Amino acid sequence: MINPSSDWEAPIPLGAFNLPKWPDNVFSKEIQHYVNELAKSTETSIELAALSVLAVISAAAQGKYQIQIKSDYFEPINLWTCVALPSGSRKSAVLNAVTKPLILWERQKKEELAPQIATMISENKTLEVRIKEMRRKAASSKEEEFEMLNYEISKLESEIKEIPNIPQIWTADVTPENLGVIMAENSEKMAVISDEAGIFDILAGRYSSGIPNLDIFLQGHAGSPVRVNRGNRPPVFMERATLTLGLVPQPDVLKGLKKNPIFRGRGLLARFLFAILVFFAISISCFS
Repeated sequence: MINPSSDWEAPIPLGAFNLPKWPDNVFSKEIQHYVNELAKSTETSIELAALSVLAVISAAAQGKYQIQIKSDYFEPINLWTCVALPSGSRKSAVLNAVTKPLILWERQKKEELAPQIATMISENKTLEVRIKEMRRKAASSKEEEFEMLNYEISKLESEIKEIPNIPQIWTADVTPENLGVIMAENSEKMAVISDEAGIFDILAGRYSSGIPNLDIFLQGHAGSPVRVNRGNRPPVFMERATLTLGLVPQPDVLKGLKKNPIFRGRGLLARFLFAILVFFAISISCFS
C-alpha cells in the first residue's frame, strides 16, 4: 500500500498519451542539425532519424570505448534501437541516408586494400607452387637431401602471408552462426541495420527448426567473451564481442515478439530502445 504522506508523484494513468517531444539537444550541434534536416527532408518523425543516427554512431564507435559506471564496473557503448513504423513511412529513405557514411568507408577501405590483397594472393600462389615442387622432390630423395628440402619447405611456408579481410561494419541480414564468423573477422564487432523484420524471424529459429538461437546476440549486447566449438564449423573465439542493432520493423512484428516467451524470458526485448510511431493516412477522392 502506498503511504499517502510520501513524496511520490501520482502514477501516470495508462490511458495518457501526452508524451514529451523528442529533445533537441541529444547530439552535438552538427549531428543534431543533420538529424533535424533529415527528418524535415524525408518528412518523417524526428524519432526515426534520431534513433537511426544513434545506431550508426554506435556501429562506428563500438568496441573502441567503454562507459565506466564504477571503479570496477564497465559497460560497452553499443546500442540496440527499434523504431516501429507502418509500411509507406519512408523508413528506407532514412536508413539509406544514415548508412551512406558506413558504405563509403567500407568502399574506401576496399579500394585501399585491393591492390595489397591481389599482390599477397599472387605471392602466396608462387610460394605454394614452389612448395609443391619441393615436396615432390623430397618424396623420392635420400636422407641428406630430404632434410635440406624439408628445411626449405618450412622456410617457404613461413613466408606465406595471411590474406586480410575487407573490413565490414554492418549487415542487413545474417544468421546467428554466420554473425559470429563475420564478427570474429571484423575486430569482434558488427552492426545489423535493417528496415525489414527478417532478423526477428531468424532469431525465432527460421533456420534452426524453430528453436531460437539468441546466444551470440545477447553476448554481443553485453560485450561478453564468445567461445563456439562445433564439429562442422571452424571455432569462433572472441574476447569482447560487441553488436549494434538498428531495426525499423512494422508494428505488427512487435506484437508477435512479445508473445515469444523465450524473447521475454532471456531479456532480448528489454535491451532495445523502442519507439513506436503511428501515422494516419488520409485518402482524398476527387470526383468530376
